[in-house]
Amino acid sequence: MGLSWCIGPPGSGKTAAAVAVARAAAVAGRRVRWVALPTQRAAVLRRLVADGPLLGVEVVSLQQLAYAVATAAGAAQPQIVGTARLALVAEALLERDGVLPTPGEAGLFAAAIAEAKRHGLGPADVARLAAGGSRDVAGVAGEIERWHDVFAAYERLKGAQLDYDDVRREARARSEATAAERLPALVGADVVVVDGLRELAPDDLAWLRRLAAGVDVWASAVLAPPAALLAHAVDVERLPPRPVEVATWRFPNTVAEVRGVLRALARDLAEGHDPRDLAVVAPSGAARALRALAPEFGVELSEEAPRALVDAPFGRLLADLLELPTHPTAGRLLAVPALAAVGRRALAEGLTGPEAAARLADQEGLGDAWRAWRTALTPSGDPLGWARQVVALAGDLAGGDDAERARAQEAALRRAQEAARLARAALATPATAAGGDVDDGGFRAWWLALLRSSTLRERPRPGVALLSAAQATGRRFRRAYVVGAVAGTYDAGEHEDYFVPEDARVPIDALLAARAAGGAGAAAGQALGGARVALPRRYRGLDPLVRDELRTRAGQVVLTHADGDRGGPLRPDAALLGAPHGDPPPEVPTSSALEARRGVAYVAGFDLADGGEASVEDLRRAQECAFRAWAAPLLDDDPRAPWPARARRALTRAPQLDADRRAELAAQAPALAPWLERYASDLERLRYGVRLGVPHGPSVRLDAVGREGDLVRVVRFTLPDEDPRAVARPDLRWAELWAVDLLRSRYPRQAARVELVAWPLGGEPVVLTPDGVDAGDWPRKRARVEGEVAAAWTRWRAGPPRPNPGHRCRSCPLVDVCRPTQTVAPRAPAVDPAGPGGRP
Repeated sequence: MGLSWCIGPPGSGKTAAAVAVARAAAVAGRRVRWVALPTQRAAVLRRLVADGPLLGVEVVSLQQLAYAVATAAGAAQPQIVGTARLALVAEALLERDGVLPTPGEAGLFAAAIAEAKRHGLGPADVARLAAGGSRDVAGVAGEIERWHDVFAAYERLKGAQLDYDDVRREARARSEATAAERLPALVGADVVVVDGLRELAPDDLAWLRRLAAGVDVWASAVLAPPAALLAHAVDVERLPPRPVEVATWRFPNTVAEVRGVLRALARDLAEGHDPRDLAVVAPSGAARALRALAPEFGVELSEEAPRALVDAPFGRLLADLLELPTHPTAGRLLAVPALAAVGRRALAEGLTGPEAAARLADQEGLGDAWRAWRTALTPSGDPLGWARQVVALAGDLAGGDDAERARAQEAALRRAQEAARLARAALATPATAAGGDVDDGGFRAWWLALLRSSTLRERPRPGVALLSAAQATGRRFRRAYVVGAVAGTYDAGEHEDYFVPEDARVPIDALLAARAAGGAGAAAGQALGGARVALPRRYRGLDPLVRDELRTRAGQVVLTHADGDRGGPLRPDAALLGAPHGDPPPEVPTSSALEARRGVAYVAGFDLADGGEASVEDLRRAQECAFRAWAAPLLDDDPRAPWPARARRALTRAPQLDADRRAELAAQAPALAPWLERYASDLERLRYGVRLGVPHGPSVRLDAVGREGDLVRVVRFTLPDEDPRAVARPDLRWAELWAVDLLRSRYPRQAARVELVAWPLGGEPVVLTPDGVDAGDWPRKRARVEGEVAAAWTRWRAGPPRPNPGHRCRSCPLVDVCRPTQTVAPRAPAVDPAGPGGRP
């Protein structure tokens, strides 16, 4: 019996030594429990049987080993799993403060409680920390007292239930109270092998030391444990580093980087490599790109990260339904077939919110359907009964695999039970009873938050492993690609702790030494120079251990980085790369049909049945080039436009111009600040961005409209380099002239008189119709515009908006999209994905 250590850098062969120990013990008829991370289980089993079948070895996580020991000792109690801890902490905060906390606040306290328990601290230790009055933590002493109160309430509320940390505590305590000769029966093994863990917590090290009194414990480590722990070891083996072939590839941008890695993977598979021998380590953004492009290259990726419940089709739909009554967006409306027409209108007009949804529903003749859905999706009566109805409704709409949907529905109802308990507790508080809260005690908001915190564990499909840096820990492949080796990608992402600042913590080495010397919990803190809390420091930046792991995950490692992305230049991570820059990637045969251009090359077509909706100005611009006029909305928000154009957009974006918006505009365009102040009262009386239209016809968006009695002023803000009188020239602009007759016909009493005003930004308003719109040649101008708009609308609806090549293409930003020099054969009209008359 005893504790043996194998110490060596990442990739030095510790797992191979562990396999030899486990196989030798199993062949001798001894029971073996191999402790590894859950993500390592399949890889460990594969290595164990590489030399032939093997019986007697069980691969478990450290938490599972603790469950087994606690169960064998008779200490098994109901478990707190998943989001139950978060819900209990929220209940403790509600009890302490009398107000239901937000999910984010409850998560902050839940994380602090979990860290304290993981290091053997309880509410009493936190109370001593608050009472210490240390200079380091005095600034947050009030919040530490609150942490203590919530911690104590959480422990009382959970009663006999055990959370993850309680299970480990019980396993340690039962191991200490069990005689050495009975430890094999308690552990369920004669040999315990611990391998693949980046680091062990001090209490876990102390537990392994205790188990070694009755079973053989073999553990691997990258960094040597404290000398006090090594002094009790029966054997210490130190392994030297093994050579690894490392290549560094440099790409011009992140898209080329992802495509280059997929091209290399396709080559590896074509050469006969087993997909299980290959891996890609990537941050979240690059992982999404890899998933999206992998089918193009014929590469199957196996993603092992647990999927969030709201990422599954059912969960995503359920979340949309819960948010539909209060935050209806086009996407959420489109998710409900009965409201799809409303969603298409909202998408086309760029509208969100309950008022806009109600108005659009009435216009589409779906007002009753909208109100019925909003009522059905608003909590009423028994929260759990309502939740079951919504879950059943989402299940009917989601479709898909029945077994997968059933698992998701079951998980959603469990989260509903936790949210219902919180809602009942919140409704019992005086603040909520007095009307201080809404939505049935916050049931819907908390149910949605718990759904977003839930995960669905699924068996990954076969293919090349797509891993995060944490999931790659303790695993080794024949060839691995580490994507995104730029500064900040693989840093620890640390931040100052809310309750215990970094200066009040202790180095992990000192904490391990104190625990190895026999200290535990607060006792270890007292042994560390009077520190009041034995929590380890967390700031590491790019941990050298992580860097060395990434560089040794395979016999051949390829590190890739890009010079830039859409956000700008990227700085290579020289510490990870081992050099300031990588080398150009080698030539790799392409496996992408798009890159190889096999068959008929793709040519963009203009297969809309017609141009869809259009404004009067779209129709005028379509006389020069219908395609550019159709795509004009995509160019309206160009951030590279001159500041006056951006200022005009900002001025007309919101319907009113109050003092706050004037200050905001003045900050965005300081040159306009005096003008905004000078004409503040006149500008406040206007309504901005007014949109008018006719059924089954074009629309017009006016910069601003003002009204005094039966006089309506139509205002066009002009730029400093524009002639204000061009607003009234039919050959240059149609919108305001066309709007005159529309206003007078639609509002004959309110708009008996209409006046056109051109107002230069920074200048004085210019009245273009001092004698009225019926004097002089104004009737002729309006009649001309009316006729041209009618003719242009007929042409617009008659066929697809096609390019009109000419000199104008030289300055057109869409020239690479429409490719006007190519001849595109006419195509059959296609169904518009946004619905009739909408834009794709």
